[in-house]
Amino acid sequence: MKRIAIALSFLLVFTLSFAACGPVSRYLGYRMSPDTVDDLDTAVVPVAGLPDSVTVYLDEYAIPHISATDEYSLYYALGYMQGRDRRFQLEMFKMVAAGRLRELIGDNDDTGVMTRLEVFSRVIGLYQDAEEFVAELPPKDRRIMQAFADGINQATANEPQPMEFRILDYEPEQWTTLDCGLVMAMVRFGLCKNWELELGRMEMLLYQLQTGGSIERTLDIWPPRYRMGPFLVGEPLDQDPFADIPPVAPELADYLQTFAEEHPLSLPAPEVPSAETSFWTPLASRWSASNNWAVDGEWTGTGKSALASDPHMPHLLPPMGYLFHAECRGCEDGDFNVIGGSFVGLPAIAFGTNGKVAWGATSNWADVSDLYVEKTVAGHADQYLHEGKAYRFEERDEVFKIHKKRRGYDTETMRVRSTRHGVVINDFMDRLPEDFPILSLRREKKWGQPISALRQVYLADDVEEARQAMYGFSAMIGHWALADADGAIGYVGTARVPRRKAHLGTIPAPGWLEKYEWGEIITPDKLPQATSPSTHWIGTANNQVVDPAATDYPLALEGDVPQRSGRIRQVLGTGNDGRPVVEQMRSLHLDNVDLGWLTVRELYTKALTSLRRDADPLVAEATQALLSWDGRNEPTDVAPGLFQALNAQILKVTLADETNPAALDFQLHFFNAEPMAFSIFANADNPAWDDRSTPETETAMEVIAAAFRTTVEAMRAEYGRDLQTWQWSRVAPFVLEHPFGGSSKAIGKHVNRGPIPTAGSGNTLFKHQFMRAGMTKFPVKYGPVLRVNIDLADLSASTMSLPGGQSGRPTSSHYDDLLPFFLEGTGVPMTMDFKSVRESAASRIVFESAE
Repeated sequence: MKRIAIALSFLLVFTLSFAACGPVSRYLGYRMSPDTVDDLDTAVVPVAGLPDSVTVYLDEYAIPHISATDEYSLYYALGYMQGRDRRFQLEMFKMVAAGRLRELIGDNDDTGVMTRLEVFSRVIGLYQDAEEFVAELPPKDRRIMQAFADGINQATANEPQPMEFRILDYEPEQWTTLDCGLVMAMVRFGLCKNWELELGRMEMLLYQLQTGGSIERTLDIWPPRYRMGPFLVGEPLDQDPFADIPPVAPELADYLQTFAEEHPLSLPAPEVPSAETSFWTPLASRWSASNNWAVDGEWTGTGKSALASDPHMPHLLPPMGYLFHAECRGCEDGDFNVIGGSFVGLPAIAFGTNGKVAWGATSNWADVSDLYVEKTVAGHADQYLHEGKAYRFEERDEVFKIHKKRRGYDTETMRVRSTRHGVVINDFMDRLPEDFPILSLRREKKWGQPISALRQVYLADDVEEARQAMYGFSAMIGHWALADADGAIGYVGTARVPRRKAHLGTIPAPGWLEKYEWGEIITPDKLPQATSPSTHWIGTANNQVVDPAATDYPLALEGDVPQRSGRIRQVLGTGNDGRPVVEQMRSLHLDNVDLGWLTVRELYTKALTSLRRDADPLVAEATQALLSWDGRNEPTDVAPGLFQALNAQILKVTLADETNPAALDFQLHFFNAEPMAFSIFANADNPAWDDRSTPETETAMEVIAAAFRTTVEAMRAEYGRDLQTWQWSRVAPFVLEHPFGGSSKAIGKHVNRGPIPTAGSGNTLFKHQFMRAGMTKFPVKYGPVLRVNIDLADLSASTMSLPGGQSGRPTSSHYDDLLPFFLEGTGVPMTMDFKSVRESAASRIVFESAE
């Protein structure tokens, strides 16, 4: 009855309100045959040409445990299961990466975010990235990818069509190896944000010059080099390796000074940034945040090490993470038995264990991209200069198809320019004005062999073998933590980093001069590493793991603020507290202490102490609540909301006269702006605190006090006069949203989950990341999309979880059944013994070879 009621609700709601509605018969079809696949005991699927039969055992949470005797059959079964569980999500990710999203969904996003996402993916060239990746696949990896694709296509043909395809009146395309490459390209590029930091500095720098400021002021507000320790790896070199490299190339400084004189501006009145978001906003932003840590056998006291990992990505429902267990007996390169998780669309376990070794990654912020300023030829706007020679911009047309509300498609055509360095970003970055210097984006595009690398990790017996295997994994920039059953732990970074000869890679370089081109590429095997440090633990959280003064090439001069990594150090550095290891790791996954507050507390306290006795009782009460806060982000606390709203207000006020309104809007939406933001929040001498539009010079304490009054007034208007109603879960609502969940409240009621208690913030280990643009409301948009918690001394106690469930079908009982575990920090057992798996299986699917 419940499924029928849900189907009826969908029928009514979509018929009345969904923008892409078609004939009512589509919904009647859905009503009569809901898309559930839960009712299953044993199913047999004949497959022509399958090398050998393979069995998938489904546990009570529908997690597939796959037992095979050859790799093609194994990955065929894995593809089938992902196609069965997540077919619409697979198509959606492919269309996002290929820049074809409106072809699938239609143009029904009033915010325009979906269109910008589509244009961005297409113009940046993710499709070409995927083509290059697939073309370079070795035969074994190609066969694995083809098996995975074949399985997805078989599931598409065999299983009930997902609800979303029925509603959109859309037939999914055949899945190909190229589509796997597209998903990988989407994730890969999403982890690289350095070029956007370069662009932000460029916008501020030019604006300063156009409004009477200086290059030096920009560099003081937003330092081009950070050294945010403590570090895990590396000792500073005897001499600063970058001392002779100016932060802004002299030729660029001259060019921008002339440009600013030709395009002067006046300081405008501050504008209120747009807070509009949509389901697509997180995917349209660069995203990369994660935690991992490993403790050695001495720390655990068992002689065997342990590891925990949780990648932070856009929160979607179903989640981006997918869990599985795979055993291959008699395989060509050796037997393996692995369990853990990865991202939908990828046929590999990137966070997991083989029982002897455990592994997991975070983004390492390695600088693998650069923006170049291009000079055009006077009188020839279609040409640019390099070493005095004129070159024509390469041009191509991109044609976009847009699904109509009824049937058929509209089309749009966009012309894209490229230079020797890469695509011209001015053509698709709509926040850049027409009279802005031309910028092209260069990216390191070599992928390595990620499938082969992870397969070798599956076969590793110890940390050293796993580390060497990871040298081949340069497809995604990462800090990898490793642990083994012999008690060892290790760290390896994966990236192909260009050696820059004359610039730092933190501000765009002159594209017209050869000396600013890249030199050699530093490969992963040459990057700094660590094995079993004396601390007995390793932990990374997108921070500067490697001391940036320890290499003579700019590996990562940015890095996230060291607040999550600092909390890992605080907790693991005190040693084992006597509880079971998995329980200690669980507590760390749920840790909600924000060291960002401790970083700024002294300055904020000085600025706000007098407000404890303010004539406005609500200001006084709010001041007391904030200044007595211990930095923990509990769902019912009011201090976290005050802190984040105050920070948003400060960032807006301090930057409103330092950069143009569009760039300020970007900074308030861009969560990777934390190093720049805390350069202001924690430093009373940062010049951003003054007001360039008035002759009087404001101090940091004056700005903080005024900003707090504005914050309290805004919070009062938003939430009422009772401070106790300003609870963190209300200020930062956490809802897991389906792609259709924002169409109406009635739809959201069935396909979304939440609101969920918000028990962390953007700088806590339990990541609840938001954007500051809302000023007083911060919906959670990013966080852990899977978790693994692995004790190699007690695999039976090891757990994995998702913020949702394995199934992407809203009518399935497995759509959200893992969510309670996720919120509790626990999970389903990582059972690796196939005898136990067979005995406890809830159902099974047998793929049999058929002529």
